[in-house]
Amino acid sequence: MTSADHPELPSDHDRQTSLDRLTPLRGTLDSVGTRYSRTVNLLKYGLPAAALVVVLVVIGWPGVQRETEGFRLTFSSFVQDQDGAPGMLNARFVGADKEGRPYLITAESARQNPDNTGYIRLSNLQADVTLSNGIWLTMTARQGDYNSEARQLSLAEPVDIFSDIGYEFHAGDTVVDLATNEARSGQPVNGQGAFGNIQAQSFVLTDHGRNMLFKGGVKVTIIPGSTAR
Repeated sequence: MTSADHPELPSDHDRQTSLDRLTPLRGTLDSVGTRYSRTVNLLKYGLPAAALVVVLVVIGWPGVQRETEGFRLTFSSFVQDQDGAPGMLNARFVGADKEGRPYLITAESARQNPDNTGYIRLSNLQADVTLSNGIWLTMTARQGDYNSEARQLSLAEPVDIFSDIGYEFHAGDTVVDLATNEARSGQPVNGQGAFGNIQAQSFVLTDHGRNMLFKGGVKVTIIPGSTAR
């Protein structure tokens, strides 16, 4: 039986033409299937591998692996900036000074500083320390660099410093030695407390945080009857 006997059936030429049209379609489906398999493999193996690379890079940051020496780091999640550099969100650094008194640094984000080897760049950070005289201080800044090995924190202006006995100071760039609880700034500072108000061109926190020395154009306004601690 041929198509000539039954005109309603497609001719041999028509059937071959249909097969020719199906061949590219089958090739397209095969290509889609191959791409799908590659995508599944990427999601299955590529993403965990990429995450592992980020973890390894962050572990290589200065001091991150020093938990056995009294330094601990926690964070909520990993991130990458526009250049692909790894970082952390809601980072929390816990360490101790030379006398074993703990300090805590929290930051909205943390990334390795490419311009300052050994330092981690922190954004919107807060540092809490306890001085040798028992006074608690907290320092906040929009940006800072932290080196856990040197236990040094460099804060970029504006820097706000508060104590639990009512003093507050506002300074420029400030360097904090967390090992000795000492700090210094060569930029203008102003503060207030129960004694009154003070302005100066620089300050130094010395003697393990027991003394604060103001230098350059010091102006003090004392409130009558006030008692300074």
